Amino acid sequence: MDACDILGDLRGLYHDLDAISRASIPNIDRLRIELEAHIQDFRKLLDKPPKNNTSRQAVVSGKITVEGIEYAINSDFQQRTLELADALNLDELEAAVLFMTAQEEAQQLDRTPLFTAIIQFHQQKVFMLECLRLILKESFEVEREIIKDLMLETVALILRDPDRAFANGSLFARKCMTSMEDTERWLSLLSEQVQKASIVGQAEDTDIMEAIEHQSASLMQQHESLGVILYYLFKGNYTKSEDLQLLLDRLRKLERFDNLMVDYIPATVASFIRYGSPEGSLRLREARSLHDIVTTSKESQSWALPNFHAAVIAIWLSIYSAWYFDSGPASPLQGIDVDKESEERSKMFMAALDDGALEFMLAICAGISSDGWRDPARSELVTLLLKESASSILEPESRAEVLKPLLMEQFDLFTESCIANMPDAVRMLKSEEDLQRLNQITALRDGLTSTIHRGVVEARTHLESFLMIMAFAFEHRYDAAQEFWADHDGNLYGFLQWASKRQTVPRVSAFCEMLCSISEGEDNAISTHRFLSEEDKHTTTKFRRSSSMNWTQMFAELQLYASKVIEKPSTSQAVLNPRKLQPIDMSEPESPVMLTCYLRLMGHLSEQSSAIREWLLQHPSFNVVNTLLTLCSGSIPTHLRASAFGTLKALMTDRSSAHGKEMWLFIDQWISGTAVGTPGLAKVPMLSNPPTWHKRHAFQRIGESFDQTNTFVELIYTLILPSHDSADVQFSLPFPESLGASYRMPGIEPYVDFILGHAFAKKTPDATESQGRLLTWNCLRFVVSCLETFNENLVAIAYQPSTSDSTIKSSSLNTYIRLHPFSRVAEWLFNEDVLKALFSASHQDISEVSKASDESILVLSLETSIQVMNLILDHQSTYLNITRPLIRSQTAANRTNVANSSLASFEDSILNNLSILNDLCLYCGTGHENLTILSMGLLEKLSSSKKLNKTPSPEAFSWASSNKVVEVFSKSIEADRVARPLASQMRPDLREIEYGPHSTGYKTRERLLRLLNSCLGMITDRPTVAHILLGFSYVGVTLDIAPQSLFANRMSLFHAIVDFMQFYPTEIDGIITPWSIHLKRLAFEVLKHLWSSKLSSSFTLVELRMSQFLLASFASQPVIGLNTEWDGLPVSHPDFWLSESAVSLSEFLAYRSYLFNYAVTEIRSASKHGSSTLQTSILSTLLGTSSIDTGVSIANPGVFDLFDFADLDIYAEFNLPTLNFLRPVNIQLCAKHHAGSPVMVYNLDEVQQLVKIRKNELFQSGQLRPQEEEQFQAEFESLMIFLKGTNQCGEVRYNHHLAMKAWTELIIAVISFCDINGAHQTTFILQAIQIILPKLEISILQNAPEAIELGRLAETLISKLDPSPEVPHANRSGDIIDEKLYQLFEINAVTALPTELRGTQASDTSMLLSYYEALLCFFEQLCRTKVGATHVLNAGLFQAMRESQLFAVDPDIGLDIDNPDSLRKYYDLLSSVIRVIVSAVFIRGIHNEQILEQTRIFLTENRQNMVGIFKRYAKVGGTPTADNQETLHDLVKSYTALIVAVDFTEVSVSFSVFPI
Repeated sequence: MDACDILGDLRGLYHDLDAISRASIPNIDRLRIELEAHIQDFRKLLDKPPKNNTSRQAVVSGKITVEGIEYAINSDFQQRTLELADALNLDELEAAVLFMTAQEEAQQLDRTPLFTAIIQFHQQKVFMLECLRLILKESFEVEREIIKDLMLETVALILRDPDRAFANGSLFARKCMTSMEDTERWLSLLSEQVQKASIVGQAEDTDIMEAIEHQSASLMQQHESLGVILYYLFKGNYTKSEDLQLLLDRLRKLERFDNLMVDYIPATVASFIRYGSPEGSLRLREARSLHDIVTTSKESQSWALPNFHAAVIAIWLSIYSAWYFDSGPASPLQGIDVDKESEERSKMFMAALDDGALEFMLAICAGISSDGWRDPARSELVTLLLKESASSILEPESRAEVLKPLLMEQFDLFTESCIANMPDAVRMLKSEEDLQRLNQITALRDGLTSTIHRGVVEARTHLESFLMIMAFAFEHRYDAAQEFWADHDGNLYGFLQWASKRQTVPRVSAFCEMLCSISEGEDNAISTHRFLSEEDKHTTTKFRRSSSMNWTQMFAELQLYASKVIEKPSTSQAVLNPRKLQPIDMSEPESPVMLTCYLRLMGHLSEQSSAIREWLLQHPSFNVVNTLLTLCSGSIPTHLRASAFGTLKALMTDRSSAHGKEMWLFIDQWISGTAVGTPGLAKVPMLSNPPTWHKRHAFQRIGESFDQTNTFVELIYTLILPSHDSADVQFSLPFPESLGASYRMPGIEPYVDFILGHAFAKKTPDATESQGRLLTWNCLRFVVSCLETFNENLVAIAYQPSTSDSTIKSSSLNTYIRLHPFSRVAEWLFNEDVLKALFSASHQDISEVSKASDESILVLSLETSIQVMNLILDHQSTYLNITRPLIRSQTAANRTNVANSSLASFEDSILNNLSILNDLCLYCGTGHENLTILSMGLLEKLSSSKKLNKTPSPEAFSWASSNKVVEVFSKSIEADRVARPLASQMRPDLREIEYGPHSTGYKTRERLLRLLNSCLGMITDRPTVAHILLGFSYVGVTLDIAPQSLFANRMSLFHAIVDFMQFYPTEIDGIITPWSIHLKRLAFEVLKHLWSSKLSSSFTLVELRMSQFLLASFASQPVIGLNTEWDGLPVSHPDFWLSESAVSLSEFLAYRSYLFNYAVTEIRSASKHGSSTLQTSILSTLLGTSSIDTGVSIANPGVFDLFDFADLDIYAEFNLPTLNFLRPVNIQLCAKHHAGSPVMVYNLDEVQQLVKIRKNELFQSGQLRPQEEEQFQAEFESLMIFLKGTNQCGEVRYNHHLAMKAWTELIIAVISFCDINGAHQTTFILQAIQIILPKLEISILQNAPEAIELGRLAETLISKLDPSPEVPHANRSGDIIDEKLYQLFEINAVTALPTELRGTQASDTSMLLSYYEALLCFFEQLCRTKVGATHVLNAGLFQAMRESQLFAVDPDIGLDIDNPDSLRKYYDLLSSVIRVIVSAVFIRGIHNEQILEQTRIFLTENRQNMVGIFKRYAKVGGTPTADNQETLHDLVKSYTALIVAVDFTEVSVSFSVFPI
C-alpha cells in the first residue's frame, strides 16, 4: 500500500473516531475493521528507525527492494532519497520507499517529490497520533459503553497486552516522553535553519521556507498530541511511579516558557493524581517518597524555570494534601506529626505562590485563551494581576483545539483540590492580603511614596489570581459549572460564599470574572442570579459596602459613580475651564476595572437568561439603562464606557419590539443631549439646534478609541436585528418611526453614517491588525443585517409594472422604504472610502487565512466582507431602480447625501479591483467551508455578469482577450494553483454519504458546480472563467490544452468531475435521495455545457471516451418503476408531491435527459468522423452489453430499459382551494418562469408576504376577528399546499418531457446514424414501436407535447422499416412488422380530438390543432403504402370518424376557437382527415367491396356536411374568404374523389362546375 492509500485510510479512521466525540456514532463494524488493520502501525508509531550506514550504502548501490520487488534507481533518485533521510533523520531505505510513493502525489500538490515526501511523512504521523489520542479518550467515556469496550480492546492490542494488565504501558509512556524531547530538538534545528536561511539569503526562497514552516506546524501538533496521549496513559493504569520521576526529570530541563512546555502540564497533573493522591495506585509511604522528590531542589537538579517549579509544587501540594485532610486525627503512619507537617505544607504552598506559581498558571490560561475574542475587561484585569509578568503571556498559536479544554480541566482540578485539601492555606491568602491591602491604602492616604528609606509595600494578589484561574478553568465548561451549583453543601459553593465577603476592589473584579464563567447557560445564570439575590438580604437599606457581593452592592456603586461623573464643577472652576470635564477621582486605583467587571457580569448574565434581562429592565429602584448612559456621559476610561455599551447590548439580546424601540429612544436622547437628567458628552454652546451639536460631538467622543467604537457598533447592530415578536409584522422597523424627528430627519441615518462613514471607512485603517479585523467584522455584520432584513420580495412585487393593487402600494410601504436602513447602507456601499475599506477587508494573506481557525476574527471578517459583496450584487437593482428614486422624491432638501463616486453599478467597482478575483480563487482552497462557499458564490456572480464579461467588438483580433475577467485570470492567477484544491474537493469521500447534504464537502461541491454551470450557461461562445478553472487554456476566443497542464495530465477539475460522476452513488440503499441526485445532475450539467459547445465539444468528447463515460453512466443507472422510492416515498404516495420526493424525481428526470443527450452527441460525432469501431461500442452499450478494456463483456441497462420513466404517473391534479379571506390575493404576481424553462413557478415567500398584507388589511377593517384566525390559517395552509404541489408537479412534468424528448432523439439517432444491418434494425425498430405504443396512447389524451415527440419518433421508425426484408424467415419478420403496425394504428387519434378540444383552454387550442395536423399528415403518408393503408383501415378509421363527429358539425357554424379565422381552421382539419380517408381508400379499397361499402356509409352519414361544403364552395349563402376558398377547393376535390371511387350516385347535384 502506498503512502496515499495509507493517508486516505488514516484520514477515514480519524474522521470516524472524531465523529464519536461529536455524538455521531459511525459504522461500528467498519470502525472495528479499520482499528484492527492499523494495530501494527500504532505499535510502530514511536519507533522511527534513524539513519544508518547499511541502508545508506544500499541506496547508493543503485538497487533497492520494495515489497519483494527490486528497483534500479538513478543518481538523482539516490540524492533526493539521502536528502530526505537527512531531513527526517529516517532510515535511508524507509526514505527511499517514501520518496518513491511521493512521485504521483507531487503532481497533485504541485510540489517537488522531496517536499511531498516530507508532507506525507508528517501527515501520516499526525493522523496516527490523533487517532491514538481519540482511541485513548474514548476508552474513558463511560456513557458509550460499546465504544469504550472497543477502544479498551484496541489499546490492549496496541500495547501487546491481551489480558489488559498493561505491562507495556510504561514502555509506551516513556517512548512518548522521548518522542516529545526529540520533537523539541527537531523544532530547535528548524529554528536554526530559519536563522541560517536569513543570513545566507535563502529567506526569500519560498519552497525552503514553506517546507520549514510546514514541518514546524506539523511538529507542534505532534508534540501536543503526544502530550495528550501521555496524559491518558498516566490517567489510566498504564504507567509506573518511575515514569513520574522520568517526567519530572524532563520538566526540570525545560528552559523556555512556551507552548511546548504547556503540553506537559496535563500529563503532570494526571501523574500527580495517579501517584500522589489517595485515589491513585500508591500507598501513603510511597507517595511521601515522591513528595520529597517533587518539592526538594538540589543544586545539581535545579529547575531551569523556577516559577514552573513553583507551579508544579503548588499543584502537587494541592493533590498530595488529600492524604492528610480526610484521614482524621490519627496518622496512618507511626511517628508523624500531622499538624506540624500540615503547617509545613502550608508554608511551602505560600512560598510557591510567592515564587510566582499562580502568576505562572494565570499567564498560561491567558495565553492559551487568547483568541482575539477576549473581553477587554478581563484582559485589563489579567494585566493588572500579572504586573511585570504580563509580558510572559504565551503567544497564541494556531493549533488544534484539543489541549485547551484538557488544560482547563486540570486547572479546575487544581483549584478544587486547593479548596478541599488546603483550606487553611486558602484562608491565609485572604487574611494576609487584606492586611497588606489595608497598609497600602493607609500609606497612599498618608501621602507616602516609594523611596530608599520608606516605601509602600505592594499588596499581594494571590487570591485574585486564584479566582482568575478558576474563571479560566470553568469557562465554556457548562457541565462543570452545573456541578458547581448543584451541591450547596460542597466545598466549591462554600468557597464561593466565603470569597464573596469583605472583598477588595481587585478581588471584586476577579470574583465577577469567576461568576461569569460559572454562569454560562440559562440554568447556571439563574443560579448565579439567585446567589446574588440571596446575598441582598444581608444588605442594609442605606448604602455602604456590604459584607458580601450582591446585586444591591453593584447597583449602588454604579449609581454612586454615575452621580459623581455628572456633578457640576464649582463656579470658579467652570469659569476657568468651561468645557473640559474633569476626570473622576475614584477612591481606589482599580475602581474603573471593578466597575467594568460589574458591567461585564451584568451583561453576561443578561445574555444567558431572558428572565434576568427582564428583571434588570423592570427593576423598581435601579434604572439600568439610564444609569449606564449617565455613567457614559462623564470623563471615564474608555474601557469603562465600552463596557457600558456592551451591557446595554446584552440587555437587548433576543429583545422584544417594545424593549428595542425604548432602547433606541434612550440612546438617541442621550446622543442628542435631550434626555432628562442625562447630560451630553460636552457642554453645548449657544446654537440654534443644540441636539445636532450634541449628536456630532457624541459620535466624535465615541469614535476616539477603538474599544468604544467597536462596542457601540455592536450595540447598534444588536438593535437593528429583527425582534423576536416582529415576524408577523408586515413593515417592521426595529426602531420608532419618529426617532429623532424633533431635531432631524427621522430614522437611524446618523447611526448608519457613523458606522460606515467613520468606524468602517476611517477607524479600521488606523487600528491595529487584530482591532481592525474585529471592527470590520462588526461593521459589516451591521451592513449584512440591514441588507438582509429589507423586505425586498414585497417591494419588488409592489413596484412591478403589472401591480395596481393599492393595498400593496400603501403609504406604510413608502414609509418603510424611506426609513429602513437598506437604502442608506446601499448608498454608502457606493462611497469611495467605504469601497476602499471593503476591498481591503476582502484582501488577506492567503497563508494566514489557511492557518487560521474557522472561528477566528480573520476568517469571519473576511467571510463577512465577501458576503456584503454578494448581497449588494443581489440587491443593487432594487436600490438603484426602486428605493433610491423613491427616497429622493420624498425626502426633504436638508437630507445629507453620501459622497458617492460615479459608479453606475457595483460591478464598476469590481473593474477597479479585479485582484479580488485572484483572492476569491485562492480562498476556495483554504479549507474553510463557509469561506469557500461564499467565495464561490461571489465568483459565480462575477464570472457570469454581463457587465464584467462584455462581448468583444467585431474588430477585435482572434487572439485578443475575450473580456477583462478572463484576462485577469490568465495574467494574475496561476490557474493550476487555483484548480488543484478545487479538483481535490470534488473527490468524494464515501463516508460523507452517511451525513448526507450536511457533510463538510457537500455544500462546497454544490456551490462549485453551480458556479461552473452559471458561467458556462451565461457565455457559450467564448472562453470563460469556468473553462480556466476546469483546466482549459485559451488563445483569443478559442480553447486549447496546455502541455504538462493539469488537464493534459488528467488531473484537472474537469477530470475530477468526470470521476465524481462515475463514483458518486445515484441511489443509497435503494432510495434515490434529492441531495445525491441533485449533485450528480449539477455535475452532469457541467459536462453537458461542455459537449454542447463548439468551443469545448471536441476536447470534452475525447476525454469522456477515454474514461469510458458512456458505459459507466449506463451501468450505474437504476431501473426505476412504480415502487421505486424517491426519498423514501413512491410516486403513488399521497404525500409525494408535497415532499422532497418530488424534487428527487425532478432531478432524476433532468439527469436522465442529460444522459440521453450525451449518447446522441456521441452517436452523431462517431458518424461524422466515420468511426465504425466507436459506433459499434456505443451501440453495444445502448443495447445493454458493453466490453471493457480487458475484453470482458458486462451487462448494463440498455436504452429500452431506460424508458422506464415513461410509466410513472406524473399527472397529479391540484385544484385551487375554496378561499374566502384570501380570495382577493393575486397570487399570479408571484408566478415566474423557473430557471429559464417555460414552467411557471410560484414564489412561496412572496405569496406569504401578500398573505400578511391581506391579514393586516382584514384586521384593520374589522373583517377578521380573533376567533376567525384559525380559519384564516387553514385557508393559508391549503393555499400553500396547492402552490407547492403545483410547483413541484410542473417541474416534474417539464423534466419528464425533456427526458422523453431526449430519449426519442436517441432512438432516432440510433436508426439514423448507426450502421445496423437490416434484420437487427428491424428488430430494433419493432422493439421501439412496441415500447412506445402504450405511452403514445396515453399521451394523446393526457400530454400533447409528449405525444408529438412519440408521434415524430413513430413516423421515423415506420419510414425506416423495410417491408421486404431479405433475410431468412422473411415471412415471419413480415408478420411481426404487420403486428406492430397494427398495434400502432389501433390508436384512434381522431376519436380523441373532441375530448382534447373540450379540455383545452382556448389559448392552447391552436397548438393542439397543430399537433393533430402533424399526426394526420403522418397517417396520410402511411396510407400511401399498402401495408400502412391496410393497418389504418383495420385499426378502425371509419369508426373513428363516426365517433369523433367531426363531420356532423354544420360548416356554417364552425368550432369554438379563440381565433378570428376559426372557420378556416375547421376546414383545414376536415381537409387533413378526409385526405387520410382518400389515400387509404384509393391505395387499398378500390377492389375491396367491404371498404367501398364502408366508404358509401361514411358519405351517407355525413351527407349534410358534404352538401354544406359544396354550397360554400359554390358561394351559395355567402362568399368565402380567399384563404377558405383554397381549403374548400381541396375538400371538394376529396369528396368528389370518394364519390367517383365508390359510385356514390345518391347525391343529385351536378358536379360539372367543380374541376376534379
